[in-house]
Amino acid sequence: MTEFTTGKPPYGTIPHDGDLALAICNGLRPRVAKGTPKRYIDLVNKCLDANPQDRPSSKDLYKIFEDWELKLKDKNSIIFNEFSKADEIFLPSTEIELHTEAIYTSRHMNFTNLPNSVNSIRVQIENPEVSDSDLINRLLCNAIKEQDQELDEICIDDK
Repeated sequence: MTEFTTGKPPYGTIPHDGDLALAICNGLRPRVAKGTPKRYIDLVNKCLDANPQDRPSSKDLYKIFEDWELKLKDKNSIIFNEFSKADEIFLPSTEIELHTEAIYTSRHMNFTNLPNSVNSIRVQIENPEVSDSDLINRLLCNAIKEQDQELDEICIDDK
């Protein structure tokens, strides 16, 4: 869904490896283009919920898109205005550069120690000044700090 707004595959500039898997478990989510309607971002967030039971089913998505399609026919509707404004946003037509280790086919990755998935606060708005690898580094640093705090608390409790 995020690729529809940015024109680029998610995480295309970074290797699809254990660091990416860990960052996703710690809340990293693909970015959407600036100006993407809030209702679309909210739906993306629901679809990316860490708990699969909280994600919409394909039937739910069909109903949502069908409802949007009906409302988009009314040029006076709020949803028509939101999506029309988004359509006016200029996306530079640049060639998409993919990292050589960005692999978009199914494959088995054998990870035995990934943490439970958590939800991020929200999907990030695309910002060319902050790379995906910077976001991953921040998430991994935060995860390490949280683990250090937990270890400190355990050590204090043991004294």
